[in-house]
Amino acid sequence: MALVVAERSPMGWDRPPGHDRETIGQTDVLPVVALVTAFFLPPLGVVLGVLAIREARRHGGGRGPAVAAVVLGALASLVWLISVVMPEKFAHVVFVLFH
Repeated sequence: MALVVAERSPMGWDRPPGHDRETIGQTDVLPVVALVTAFFLPPLGVVLGVLAIREARRHGGGRGPAVAAVVLGALASLVWLISVVMPEKFAHVVFVLFH
């Protein structure tokens, strides 16, 4: 029977075996970029979010911001598409909702 002992970090925290110092606490950049992009360019935010989800599946990491980017980008793209295709109807719905 092998005894597995957690490593001691310089700050005194225990780390699970196999986790090196460089990967602990490191944030993935692509999910955050996808989330920020979803606010300004929603279709690009969806694409980057999907890529970030694929990357998170392969290597682990920040899946939450990537999913948020896909959802936010898809909803914003849908609202934008409806407002362009049917501007009168969209304006009426907005007026009814916020009046």
